Amino acid sequence: MHLAWRKKVRPGVPVVEMYGQTENLGAVFTGQPDGPIGNCGTAVPSLTQIKLVDPDTGKEVTEPNVPGELWTKGPRFTEYYNNPEETAEVFTEDGWFKTGDIMRRDENGYFFFVERLKMLIKYKAYHIIPPEIEAVIREHPAVYEVSVTSVPHEEDGEHAVACVMRKPGANVTADEIKDLVASKLSDSQRLRGGVIFMDQIPMTSSGKVARGILRQLVQTLHRE
Repeated sequence: MHLAWRKKVRPGVPVVEMYGQTENLGAVFTGQPDGPIGNCGTAVPSLTQIKLVDPDTGKEVTEPNVPGELWTKGPRFTEYYNNPEETAEVFTEDGWFKTGDIMRRDENGYFFFVERLKMLIKYKAYHIIPPEIEAVIREHPAVYEVSVTSVPHEEDGEHAVACVMRKPGANVTADEIKDLVASKLSDSQRLRGGVIFMDQIPMTSSGKVARGILRQLVQTLHRE
């Protein structure tokens, strides 16, 4: 997205990717157009406290480039008006707001959006982050685009499914995709739900994968 927008603006015009929420009354980070491509900015401790938390263990993530759910705390947002049930669901006892967004922070303090927590795949006791699997599949020279979603499984919760667009004139089999993922990622990240080859992956008007629609589609499409 960042590179695509640069082609649409005049030379020298800064392009800034921002991250914000209605609950936090706008931007959470300070935009950094000179930072690495795709960054959402850096934290502003004087306005909002920020931390990343492992959704499986509940422990704070302090290592660089390790994904975690973004939690915020500050005077901007302390409760949902006249809705104690929803407030209790998203706030911790000590006042941290669980945004529901998975982010990562690099070694220089730049934040990057990874995925919505509700779009993670729950395999047994593990949360699987689709972009991690997608990055590996994109390494295959015959893959043009890929999006990973899931199908329900009675015993395991969910199984990961890869939706793949081949490059024109190129070929890759489902077994090749599965073997590639199995060779580079953990056992929990295997494509147990199979592979679906598609001519087009559904996108939103902003150019992002329509993950909700894709998750519905794969329930009925042929999986290899």
